[in-house]
Amino acid sequence: MLVLCGMMPLASNTFAANQDKPLSPDDVPSECNKKNGAVIDVSTLRKRIATTPKKTSTWIDSTYGFQFVYPSGLRPSHQFDATYLQPGNWSYFGTKDNGRRLVSIELPTTPRKTTVANLRIGVSGDPAVVAQCLAVPANADPKSLKTFKNNDIIYTYFTAKDAAMSKSIDVEVYRTVHQNRCYSIELMVNAVNPSVQDPPDTDAMKPDLAMKRLNALWRQMDFRWLP
Repeated sequence: MLVLCGMMPLASNTFAANQDKPLSPDDVPSECNKKNGAVIDVSTLRKRIATTPKKTSTWIDSTYGFQFVYPSGLRPSHQFDATYLQPGNWSYFGTKDNGRRLVSIELPTTPRKTTVANLRIGVSGDPAVVAQCLAVPANADPKSLKTFKNNDIIYTYFTAKDAAMSKSIDVEVYRTVHQNRCYSIELMVNAVNPSVQDPPDTDAMKPDLAMKRLNALWRQMDFRWLP
């Protein structure tokens, strides 16, 4: 597929209309502005995008035997901050004493923390928790139950949400059992309704966009067990 840069003669409108659109405005490189009438081969452009090095780091947990990659601009933490609608336990569905907080990655937010989006990984070796690890908790949506497989790991997926006092929480959960432990990977968005703020935090991410970005982060993490 070719993307033509510069002005096209009127007689070429039919030809131009029959061409595939560029991948996105960002996919048309700066050469278009420098070389009037230049022709960009988008198949080559795709390869260029795919091979562009991305700055990533690797998190390795040798105690629990897993690893994942993440953008170097983010900072993993062992801290699970509590909010109005969740106490910061190892799992949104767990208690303080029946599991352990392993790692949390928070997306950039505004100074007022109107929307806070985290990806959290917690674990429990409690036999009662492990036995119910893949069951949908009472405060989750039973209709959201799905099963996924990635890197030979089978995950049970479900979602939950809550709201009160102009605050909301949305959680997407991937759970798996490995070596008699329950692992809960949770994409969590805590948000405050900006309309109740004075002045409103207009720079805050919308909760739906924050969850989409968490999903994008999760897809690129390549979570896997250590050999």
